[in-house]
Order: sequence, then C-alpha cells, then structure tokens
Amino acid sequence: MRVAVIGGAGRVGLPLSVLLAQAGHHVDAVDIDARRCEMVRAGIAPFKEDGLGDLLSSVVSSGRLVPTGDEGVYALADAVIVVVGTDLDVNGKPQNDSVLAVIDRIGDCIRTGTLVVLRSTIMPGTTAVARERLSARTNRVVYCPERIAEGLAISELRTIPQIVGCDDDESTYEIVSSLFATIGVESVRVTAGEAEMGKLILNAWRYTQFAFGNEFAR
Repeated sequence: MRVAVIGGAGRVGLPLSVLLAQAGHHVDAVDIDARRCEMVRAGIAPFKEDGLGDLLSSVVSSGRLVPTGDEGVYALADAVIVVVGTDLDVNGKPQNDSVLAVIDRIGDCIRTGTLVVLRSTIMPGTTAVARERLSARTNRVVYCPERIAEGLAISELRTIPQIVGCDDDESTYEIVSSLFATIGVESVRVTAGEAEMGKLILNAWRYTQFAFGNEFAR
C-alpha cells in the first residue's frame, strides 16, 4: 500500500513509518518540522529509540520511506494515518482541534474509499465526528490507538496486539488488520467508542504507575 503518516517524523509516527516501510509499503512521512524531516532524509534518527537507527537508514536509502512536508501526497495514499498531538486548552480542558483540523484538511484531497486511521489520544466520540466530516469521501475511518513506550517502540509495535476500533463493515477491518499484520502484529476488533475509552484507561493506568514511583522518589 501507499501510506501517508501525518506526524510521521515524530516519536510515535516515525517508528510506525519505518516498520511499515520495512514491510514493503511506500510511506510518506508527512511532518511540519522541517528539521526533523531533513534528519530523517539523511537517515538520522531525530531522537533515541532502540533499534530505529539501522532500520531508518535502510528504508530511506531504498526509497520506501520519504519524509516530506507536502500534503499533496494525501491524494496518492491508499491509507492516511493521523498521529498528531492533542493538548489541553487554556482552561485545562481536553480539545480535539488539532485532530479535527487535520481531518478537515485531508477531507479536501483524499480519494474515494481511502482508509483513515486515527492513532492520537482523543476524546470519546471523536472518531464518529471524523467519520461524519469525511463521509463525502470515505466511510473507512477507524481508531487504532498507539500503546507504546518511548524507547521501546520498535519492539512493542511488533508484539503488542493492535486494538482496531471499527464501526464500518468487515472489509474495512480486514484492510486494517492486514496492514498491521505486515509488521507482524495481530489485531483485536472493538467498536470505535470502546477503543477510544480503552486508550484513556491505558493512559490513566500508566500515569498512576508513574505517579506512584514519583511519590516514593520524592
């Protein structure tokens, strides 16, 4: 497949981009950070990640991984994977602005039937909103949350089952699960709402563990 990964030069997007490229897909790693794109283009990992360096150099030199700031690649993609940060607003409340802004941009250029995969931490209900906004082009909008730890992304992406929140028909799930199967990981199908809630539960569990250790450290 030809895959565009939005945020593809970042900590979450780049390891996935590299593994998909290693599996034989053509991956456009789209990123607004020009410096990171230049480093990736040179085969240099912009952050420490076990096992990333050698894989990165290989897939870049083969031409299967192309870092770019050109959003025109969305029109060529069979699948668009959205990996952008979601922050709190000025009042400390969660917001979906960054994810939905990307959804609105790709909605103007993706082809009919393109697979759209959300991986960011999002509020429950966001996948349904994204699907509605993209309905003129595609119904294949799924939520596949990332569950990796920094520094262990390469190994964890290959071993931790991928949750696929899919409210479309079986054919969409088959496309998604087949894509992740190429990097050697099995998928588990749930609804989009279950996947969204599951991601928040997983995050809360990790934060609790971090807080517990930090309190004893203090």
